[in-house]
Amino acid sequence: MAQTARTNAAFLPEPPQSPAAKAVYEDDLASDGYVNNLTRVWCWRPDVLMSFQSLAWGARLAGMSDEETAAGVLRGDEADLSERETALADWSRRVVTDPNATTEADTRRLREAGLSDRPPPRGT
Repeated sequence: MAQTARTNAAFLPEPPQSPAAKAVYEDDLASDGYVNNLTRVWCWRPDVLMSFQSLAWGARLAGMSDEETAAGVLRGDEADLSERETALADWSRRVVTDPNATTEADTRRLREAGLSDRPPPRGT
């Protein structure tokens, strides 16, 4: 029986097998039905994938607040946040961690905290 060789769309061969790489591949398969090329690249260093994601969004958050607040939000330390900010931070972590697992209850909490699905009217 002839075997069909897998051709890589990217210039890198498949990354080494590891539990971390396998978990990232399974996440892609569960959410998208296939493994994204970017995932294949990141799986050469799955140990830095989460750090990169935190850094990318943490730097943006720090620019909108301050480094100490951003670090606290990323860690889940919400002691200095308002109820609205806490709801938004919690929802954001849920979406980043497992977007397909978010529920209506998650969005209900945002609405109860005063956030809306609709943009504010122009001029406000």
